[in-house]
Amino acid sequence: MTMDEVIIVSSEVRYLPDVINFVKKICRQARLSEKNFIPIAIVIEEIFTNIVRYAYDEGVVGTIEVTCRMHPDARKIEIVFMDDGKAHNPLDQKDPDITLPVEKRAVGGLGILIVKKWVDDIRYTHKHGRNHLSIEKAL
Repeated sequence: MTMDEVIIVSSEVRYLPDVINFVKKICRQARLSEKNFIPIAIVIEEIFTNIVRYAYDEGVVGTIEVTCRMHPDARKIEIVFMDDGKAHNPLDQKDPDITLPVEKRAVGGLGILIVKKWVDDIRYTHKHGRNHLSIEKAL
């Protein structure tokens, strides 16, 4: 049986520590070490800050709902980020060519590439006027 826990915050970067601490508390309950939580925290930071920066027009503050679901039998965590900002699927973005020298690379795209590499599954949907970005990570 899984149990969902939810936090809802304003789409402001100052609430990032609240979201990270919310997920960290749940991971601690699953006995995940601090060291093993670090990649999860980096993924949360990347997704959350991208929502804050790009989902809403400048000066508009929306909400970000984060649902954390621990799957005890499978030893995995699912984190779902929902917002009512502009529809945008970050998975449609082409991965940057990291084989190019830094000065020849296009700006952007490295964060979502890191997210894709560090999680076991990532999905995006847009339904009922809301963006839903779901990640799963084995613990």
